[in-house]
Amino acid sequence: MNKVFIPMSTDNIEKILSGKKTTTVRSKRANEQIGMFVNETSVTTFGGVDFLITNKGLLSVEESGGKDKMFESECFGENGPLFKQTEDWLNGRGKLYVYEIKKIDGLI
Repeated sequence: MNKVFIPMSTDNIEKILSGKKTTTVRSKRANEQIGMFVNETSVTTFGGVDFLITNKGLLSVEESGGKDKMFESECFGENGPLFKQTEDWLNGRGKLYVYEIKKIDGLI
């Protein structure tokens, strides 16, 4: 299985390690830099721990399960998303690449 690098802020890494953040959304440009095909699963490392990451594709918020589901899986907290692009996406404008993040069973 391929290994990829996904840039992630320190606070988001902590949320991933705790199991609270189970998705990340990225722009087309960021998706190209990551280099994963739609429906491809690779391994990535956050905080020294390996995770499976799956590119679910370029999706609207509705196609990804809805605003409430994504707000929870992104674990934005009280202040909401940091980026206007993500805020717009949550409000039904545009599409972003959605990546699912899962712990590797038996290794974590």
